[in-house]
Amino acid sequence: MAITINGNTNTISGLAVGGLPDGIVDTDMLAAGAATKAKRTYSAGEIIQTQSFIYTAITESYSSRGFHATPVTTQITPVATSSKILVMATLTAGNEAVGEGAAFKVMRSVGGASYADTVAVGADAGNSSTQGAVGGLYDQNLATHTDCRSIQFVDTPSTTSAIDYKIYVYLWDGDKPCTINRPHTASSGEHITGSSSIILMEVAG
Repeated sequence: MAITINGNTNTISGLAVGGLPDGIVDTDMLAAGAATKAKRTYSAGEIIQTQSFIYTAITESYSSRGFHATPVTTQITPVATSSKILVMATLTAGNEAVGEGAAFKVMRSVGGASYADTVAVGADAGNSSTQGAVGGLYDQNLATHTDCRSIQFVDTPSTTSAIDYKIYVYLWDGDKPCTINRPHTASSGEHITGSSSIILMEVAG
């Protein structure tokens, strides 16, 4: 098809894909906002997007043994199945006197499915140890203590569906529940409250 220049409509027709010489289109020729996230190509290791959530409210966890979901959660939708997700999670919590210090792990739900473990979970130590991600001190937590523990890891979900990451807190002694973002006893200025958070970064694979 011949190239046709129409001066009335200011259009060019018949130009094949790749018909312009290399380097003829520079940054100044692109319209503002033309290079959208869906259209551009990312080099391995580039940060594509960041999602974050900080939780500052006070929440008492369930008083029964096991892992329990907390309100500390956020969602990310990767643009490519090859992307990796850098997860940075922090939990602040306190326990009743002589309770086990706050222990937690980060679980994920893909496309609304049930929550499942990520790669960041401890191995079975060959006995009855509980598999978590970040553990607290055994029988060393006082009612006035505030634990702040964190974990960072790279997850490879291999999906472009929405992924929810959520902190699950672990209770060993159901009679001594932990309280998120403050010590069990908060009756003095010396007893410090805090915050908990999740930051998610999509990294190009």
